[in-house]
Amino acid sequence: MRLNFNLLIAAIAVLLLASCGNRRRGEDKLPKVKEAVMIEKLDSLSSQAFTSFYSKLSTKYTDSSRNLSFKTSLRMVQDSAIGVLVKYASIPVINAVISKDSVKMTNKKDKCYVLQSIDFLKGSFGVSFSHRNMEELLMGFPIAYSKDSEYDRVKDPYAYILSSQFKKEGDTGDELTIYYEFNTAVNQLKSTRIESVSDSTEIKIDYLTRQFVDGYSVPETVSIVIRTPKQEISIELEYRKARVNKRETIHFVIPDSYEPCK
Repeated sequence: MRLNFNLLIAAIAVLLLASCGNRRRGEDKLPKVKEAVMIEKLDSLSSQAFTSFYSKLSTKYTDSSRNLSFKTSLRMVQDSAIGVLVKYASIPVINAVISKDSVKMTNKKDKCYVLQSIDFLKGSFGVSFSHRNMEELLMGFPIAYSKDSEYDRVKDPYAYILSSQFKKEGDTGDELTIYYEFNTAVNQLKSTRIESVSDSTEIKIDYLTRQFVDGYSVPETVSIVIRTPKQEISIELEYRKARVNKRETIHFVIPDSYEPCK
């Protein structure tokens, strides 16, 4: 009887060890999915076409010196402009328009304006994003996807991840590495991570939840973390009252009394 009890304990120990070997942080190993299937899904997600998008955003912004919460109205007309109206205590304070080549902004509190090239975003956040990249990020699409690029499966039995390397646009030719992680159904992006080794910058975008709006799976809650040598920026977005492909008008006027922001 004693021998049988010892054998039972040994058998249970083996089963537990085998179970732990197939788990990580309480997660089970995922079923195998071919790399070609993942690349095809990435291409499909990137090929989604839309004409316009609108959503109210509850925004939390944190960096090394500020911790802010505010409301934002977001309007996008694809391949044209992104309009952002920031309200604090229900009062409009910032109105900004991002086009393919410029950033325009008015500051109602300081009664001033900004007229800059798209490179202004890099100076403000430490990252170089094109207008198209901003659209992709806000819609939850694959950022900087190209059929001409090579994509490799990251060997991780607990996640479905593709990676690719590409050159920075209009820069010194430094390489960026981008990681696309799918959900367990391999039908939506769970997160996107962009790394630049040359300037020690990393951007992580987690699409925590999604919602179906007008036939599109768009973000509902998003967490963005930007790490640079100078600071770490955290942005949390909550989408409300979203709509897709409805007529949107982006208004931007600089009052005559405003001066350039210093």
